[in-house]
Amino acid sequence: MSPHPPKAIVGSASRKQGRVVDEIAALGRKYGAGMKLPTVLELAKSLGVTVSTIDRSLGRLEEMGIVRRKRGSGIYVSSQIDQKRIALVFGRNVFSSGSSPFYRLLLQRCEHRAQQHNEAFSFYLDTPLLGRNEENDIHRDLADALTRGRLDGILLAYKRNPEQDRVLRSYGLPMVVLSENTAGFGLVNFDIEDSLEQSCVALRRESCRSAGFLGASPRHREVFEKVARREKVVVDKDWVACLPGPDTVSPDSYNSKGRILMKSLYEKNAGRLPGGLIVADDMLASGVCAETESLGVAIGSDVKLVVIANKDCDVLEEWAERLILIEFDSNEVVEAMFSELEALMELPDDPRPPVLIKGRLK
Repeated sequence: MSPHPPKAIVGSASRKQGRVVDEIAALGRKYGAGMKLPTVLELAKSLGVTVSTIDRSLGRLEEMGIVRRKRGSGIYVSSQIDQKRIALVFGRNVFSSGSSPFYRLLLQRCEHRAQQHNEAFSFYLDTPLLGRNEENDIHRDLADALTRGRLDGILLAYKRNPEQDRVLRSYGLPMVVLSENTAGFGLVNFDIEDSLEQSCVALRRESCRSAGFLGASPRHREVFEKVARREKVVVDKDWVACLPGPDTVSPDSYNSKGRILMKSLYEKNAGRLPGGLIVADDMLASGVCAETESLGVAIGSDVKLVVIANKDCDVLEEWAERLILIEFDSNEVVEAMFSELEALMELPDDPRPPVLIKGRLK
């Protein structure tokens, strides 16, 4: 037996449009994918609204992938109605020549994961900004998809600033953020503390008498110093330096910044090296390695280098055999992000602690 039609909608004209969309969407889910819905006239009569209101609502539902209209045949429930529509949002710089291959790997893994689970997947570069006239159509595309209800959840892979987070959350969709230092829920974090602990242990096994540290943010330095105290590592304070962080220094410049840091510290220390050096970012490390060799320093013998890196990224391939690598797996990152988002879709108000992705010694 076919499901019963929805009850008539009452209320102000300004509220009817959204309620009509909700009612027809609910009816479509009851009927199931591929089933034929009542005619426009039948829907208008059962919902107590005009034909034009139904027509506008069906247009919106088509954009949302819930129904499709066939000329001369009728209105049908879309085969996509049960698909979760997930968007991956990147910062604009992640595809630049200097950016980490990790983000391209992340995109590939996300597409594969969505395909495996029959989820509709799309990605966008950056987000709309409030109070600014953006000329970039990509920003408007994302805002349009959010406004028109074309998405069910968001994976944010590059958090630019708190305003970006607030704008996205204002649409009321479940969202998971890949970030080391974001407050709230729906978070997937890299366990930097665990990776630094593994790094210190690795240097101790190599009988390094002291350790220096190069990080991509002040937080990296704070965590390193905490771990070093706990692990009783002798820190060579003249070989500790960090970049100001991604809000100040664009990650696509980490390679060049790594070269500058290495050269500056080498000259400052008059060629004296620490027993071991930990670098907390693979793009930063690529610059450090290149500059180390240009200074005539042999990686692996003159100085032990431990790098916290991303598995399958090729930026360190030239030096990989001489490095000690603690690697994050993008497959684990993607699975954690999707699993958290799907959980939030089911129970949006259920608080969940951040998921910590651990690196592994290669």
